[in-house]
Amino acid sequence: DSKKSIPDNAEVYYEKAKKAKRKIKGALIAIENTKRQLADMEAKKEKAMSNIMVPQKRVKKNLKWYEKLRWFVSSDGILVVCGRDAGTNEAVVKKYLEQNDIYLHADIHGAPSVVAKVQSDSLNDNLLKELGEFSASFSSAWSKNFTSQDVYWVEPDQVSKTPVSGEFVPKGAFIIRGHRNYIRGAKLEISIGIVEYDGEKRIMAGPTDAMKHHTNKFVTIKPGFTKKEKIAKEILSRINEDNLLSLDDVVRVLPSGKCDFI
Repeated sequence: DSKKSIPDNAEVYYEKAKKAKRKIKGALIAIENTKRQLADMEAKKEKAMSNIMVPQKRVKKNLKWYEKLRWFVSSDGILVVCGRDAGTNEAVVKKYLEQNDIYLHADIHGAPSVVAKVQSDSLNDNLLKELGEFSASFSSAWSKNFTSQDVYWVEPDQVSKTPVSGEFVPKGAFIIRGHRNYIRGAKLEISIGIVEYDGEKRIMAGPTDAMKHHTNKFVTIKPGFTKKEKIAKEILSRINEDNLLSLDDVVRVLPSGKCDFI
């Protein structure tokens, strides 16, 4: 400014320089803060993506025939399967019930056909207990919130699809002829864990005694009041240490109806 003295002009320029320096310092701080925020956002993004990415390893590549049904392997190594619906109930009997097996059914309307790959003369109390619990737990007794349910077993030649005069046999149902052997008061309780079977790791839902024989990492449920989708998420967090399972894998093996942990 020509109207001001040299010292006054010097003072003005000095003040402007200080303001400019403060602005530069503030801008540098803002840049550093922005960099930190971006780094935090990127870290959160990577964490979120890792949680939703499809696992590289899977419990199985393709479902075995028994995994398309409900299944478990007993403490004695006996494979047991049952239907999921009317169609698979038909298949369990027509395709998989053989002469050296036994057939089981919970004594209640709305129960699946169960086939145990064992001869009746090889049955023992522990195996019958496991078979009863499995058959009862996947019946309608679960959704009715029962704690126990009677189950019966018969020989394959007692299971028929041929009605007598006046009988109607709907899809998925069968006629049982002759004496029924009962397993009284089978407990409704299922354990879920990852087991090594048939050369691969697989999720299995079965009686607790059987599960203890195959793995020490499992959870146990009973009929309850929690939606199974919520239960499934908690099960996934407890047993999925190696990220081998999806939520659908867990939901698939649960009984029909609400559950609670034991």
